Amino acid sequence: MAAKLVEILRKGRQEGFIPRREKFVDLLNTQSRRMVRGASVLHTAFGDWDRGKTTVQGQLDEIRHATGETAEEIAQELSRPFAAFRVPLLIADVAEVKDGISRMVDATYEPANSMVMQKIAVVSPALHHFSTILVSQINDLAGALSMLTNGPFDRDMFETHLDKIRRSEEEADELEAQVIGSVLEQAETINELSVAVRMQ
Repeated sequence: MAAKLVEILRKGRQEGFIPRREKFVDLLNTQSRRMVRGASVLHTAFGDWDRGKTTVQGQLDEIRHATGETAEEIAQELSRPFAAFRVPLLIADVAEVKDGISRMVDATYEPANSMVMQKIAVVSPALHHFSTILVSQINDLAGALSMLTNGPFDRDMFETHLDKIRRSEEEADELEAQVIGSVLEQAETINELSVAVRMQ
């Protein structure tokens, strides 16, 4: 999902529909920092689960709640320049951006929430590795978004960020079965399992 989000915004920049307004830039910067913080909170909690499980859910829930409001504001800002034209492709792109931002935050919230709700005591190596991949991916996402809105735009560095995001998504895909399997092994009631490793 991160790569798709970046590609949509890059296309928007090229086609001139990304606003240069200070409010939009501030919103995107705020959300980038929020996503980086969420990934860091998850990774830290998974590194010391005995301590982390008591606070991680509340911290990530706060980030998730704030993201819902910010994602809506970002969508409104993106819609404003071409609202009179109502071009379906661009409206669809705005919806993708809003959904992508929410899903990236869910990628940090859902694994931790499921671990807490299922009372799972041990973070498997696969799950901890997933959180490491997520930190790397979201840091590259934040770097790419910053270049699209804050400048200066360095094409080579941007492509490096995007390439690293794509590779981390592929690595997460390969790890997904191990992550879910490790949680299933410890879940008290498999039918209640709600873990969702959503990198795409």
